[in-house]
Amino acid sequence: MNLQAVSMGLAGLAGVVLFVVYLMGLGRRWGALVPFGIMLLAACMALPTDWTGRTLPTVWFPLQSRRSLLFMIGGALTLAVCLIQFRNARGKPFSMLLVVFVLMGYYSSLLRLHHEGVSSGFQSMIYATLTLVPLLLVVPVVVNEVRDIRLILRALLIINMVWVGMSAVQMLVNPTFVTSGNQFRFVGLVGNPQHSGVLMAFFTVGNLFLMLNDTGKFKRFIYIGMFGTNLLLLVWTGSRTGMGMALIGMAAVLYTRLGRAALFAPIGLILAYIGFKMVVSLTGIEIGVERLASTENTRSYAWWKLYTTGMENPLFGAGLVEAEKSENSWLYAFAAFGIGMFMLAVLATLFGAAQCFRAVRVRSRLSLDDRRILDLSVGVIAMYFAGAVLEGYMVSRVSPGLCFIMIYSNICAYMTRHAMHSGVYETDEGYGYSEGQDYAGYEDYGDYGDPLSGDLAHGYRA
Repeated sequence: MNLQAVSMGLAGLAGVVLFVVYLMGLGRRWGALVPFGIMLLAACMALPTDWTGRTLPTVWFPLQSRRSLLFMIGGALTLAVCLIQFRNARGKPFSMLLVVFVLMGYYSSLLRLHHEGVSSGFQSMIYATLTLVPLLLVVPVVVNEVRDIRLILRALLIINMVWVGMSAVQMLVNPTFVTSGNQFRFVGLVGNPQHSGVLMAFFTVGNLFLMLNDTGKFKRFIYIGMFGTNLLLLVWTGSRTGMGMALIGMAAVLYTRLGRAALFAPIGLILAYIGFKMVVSLTGIEIGVERLASTENTRSYAWWKLYTTGMENPLFGAGLVEAEKSENSWLYAFAAFGIGMFMLAVLATLFGAAQCFRAVRVRSRLSLDDRRILDLSVGVIAMYFAGAVLEGYMVSRVSPGLCFIMIYSNICAYMTRHAMHSGVYETDEGYGYSEGQDYAGYEDYGDYGDPLSGDLAHGYRA
C-alpha cells in the first residue's frame, strides 16, 4: 500500500470537508476558527528527520513537509473571514503584547532583506501579514461574550484530538515514526522531543480546564480521556521544559478549585499510566522517562554560543541559520537578528508581565467561573515565557507557541476588560455577581485604550 498516496487522499478529503464547513461559517462567529484550526495543525507539524538529519518517509510526510505553506493558507483564509466579520471586532479589547509580536515578525522580515536577499525579505513580509495579522484578530472577531471563549477552547481540543489521531496512525504503521533517539522519546508529528513536550504542555493545560469547567457528562468523558492521553505523551517526550510549563499552567487552572481537581486529576493520572503501560506492551520498546528527573545541564553551551554569535554581529545578527543554536528566545533573537530584535523580545516580556499583573489585580471583580477563565489565560502567558527561557520559539514564525500566546493573551485582555465592567458582592449565601456596573476605583485603570489594553475602535475614558 502506498502510504503517501493514502495520506494525500485523506488530506484531500479532509480539505474538502473543511472548505465546506468554512463556507458555512463565513457569516457565523465560529467561522474564523475553522481556518485557524488549519494554522494550528500546520504549526504542530515539522519536517520529519532522524538524529542524523536524514528525512523520514512518514505517513503524513506530504503535509509535514509543507507545514509553512499550510500555515500561510490557513492564515490567508482566517484573515479573509476576519475581514468579512470585522464589524464583530469593533470596540473589542486586544492585547498590545501581540502588537509587539507582529512588530517582531516584520522586523525579522526586514533583516532577512539583509541576510537572505530582497526576494526572501519581501516574501517574509507577505508571510508575516498573512499569518500574524489574522492571529491578532481571531479572538476579537469570535468573542462577543464570555461564553464564546469556550468555542475557542473546544476548537483547540479538536485540533488536539486530530493531532493525536494522526500520531496514532503513524505509530501503528511504524513506532519509529513518532519516536527519536535510543531512548525512544515521543516526537509525534513535530520531529523534536523538546518541541513536542512544549506542545503537549499547552494541550494538557487547556484540556484540564475543560475537564474541570465544561458541562456535560459525555464531554467530560472525552476531556478525561484526552487529559490522560496528553499527560502520557508529555511524560513520554522526556521534556523537562514541557513538564515544567505544564505544572505552571495546571497550577493556574487549579488555583480556584483545587477541591474539585482532586476528584478528576487522579483519574487522568491513572489513565495516563494505563495508557503508558499499553504503549510499552504493544510496541515492545523501552521508553526512557528517567530524563525527567535528570539534573544534566544541556543549555549552558548553547547559551554561550548564542551570546558569542550575537556579540560578533550585534547590529543585524547572523541570521537564523548561522545562529546555530536556539535554546533561549532572547539570546536567539540577539544572535539571529541583533540588538533590535533582542529589545523587542524584552519589550514583549515586559508587556506580558504587566498584562498578567493587571489581570491579577482585577480578577476579584469577576464571578467564580469567569475568574477561572482569567486564571487559565494568565497561566498560559506565564508558561509561554517560562518555556522561552529554554526554547527559542519566540523568534519562530511557524510554531504552536505563537498560536497559543496570540489566542490566550487576547482572551486575557478581554477578561480584564470584562472585569472592569463587573463585580462580585457578598450575600448570605456566598458571593453574588453583577455585570455592567461601574465601581469606585475604576479611574485607577485609566483609559481602556492604553498600551496594556488596546481597543480596535476607541478607548473609554474613566
